[in-house]
Amino acid sequence: MATSIKCWLVGQDSPPHELEIGNPALEENLEDWIEECVELVDPSLLIIGRQVKGIDLLAIDEDGQLVIIELKRDKLTRDAVAQALDYTSMVADWTPERIVNIANDYLSKSSQSIHDAFEECFKKSLDDTGGINSDQRILLVGCRADPSLERVVDWLSDRGIPINVVTLSFCTLPDGQNILVRTLLISEERAKAQSDQSRGRRPPMSEDAISEAIAERHLKELLTPFKALDQLTALTRMPGVDGIDYEVRIPRLEGPPLRRKAVQILLGRSKPGRLRIGIMTNNLAKFLEVGEEEVLNALPKMKWDPKVAWRLEADLRSLEECRELAEAIIQLLERSPV
Repeated sequence: MATSIKCWLVGQDSPPHELEIGNPALEENLEDWIEECVELVDPSLLIIGRQVKGIDLLAIDEDGQLVIIELKRDKLTRDAVAQALDYTSMVADWTPERIVNIANDYLSKSSQSIHDAFEECFKKSLDDTGGINSDQRILLVGCRADPSLERVVDWLSDRGIPINVVTLSFCTLPDGQNILVRTLLISEERAKAQSDQSRGRRPPMSEDAISEAIAERHLKELLTPFKALDQLTALTRMPGVDGIDYEVRIPRLEGPPLRRKAVQILLGRSKPGRLRIGIMTNNLAKFLEVGEEEVLNALPKMKWDPKVAWRLEADLRSLEECRELAEAIIQLLERSPV
């Protein structure tokens, strides 16, 4: 249903005084203000682009989802939904590499990379999301919303489409100052619950779940060569959503080292007798301070999955393949000064 906003100035010695709502002159500044202070619409976002292929503002959240922010300085109508859905369908086909390039180009004005900005904003590595652009969501932002738009958005949200409407209204005080009031069509709690349910978000696997996966898929022998990774000081073993993650720490001039996934043992995606492994060659290259091509050449020639573009993935079917890959990883990391 439509939301009607009214504000009153209340004083101890005077009756409530209704304030004027709306200020067209200030509404012209909305896009600039949201770019500088995204908390106006959602405090859990990082802006990574402006006017990208017609998208007013492009953002990313802590889960790696892209967020399309469609802004109308006047009233939001049903046409805004159609336009935002069109942009979202376009963005859904973008590769992680393309998104990183867009973000790095935008963030270069603040001398940051997407990885640095993401870690500064969310206090975790971009690699911890499990991949960029695994899903998308929409924020429609305006100073007023047509009731028909609210009905459509509410219907879409109830059916698992991550979309919300943010209205920003100005109240003018008697002294000429303005107060900005934010209203959400769908509460943050409801929107998060619907997003989690639609995405099937999973926590990291427990050690018991890891042991069960190894036993159920008959992977104990294939995992034997990779136990040596636990002894390397260059790697830190962490539970992952699909099994076991090994991280490196990449030093930088300012701030703590960056945590980056280097090797993933994807037990949850392994089939019986086939051990699924993921290798982040870009992170290994940064850690070792070498070119990514050098890392690729150091790895054994394997049948990498062509459907995965942002890392190397392969199914290892023999103990010999596992030994060869584990030894290659160890030899690479022995070059590290750590």
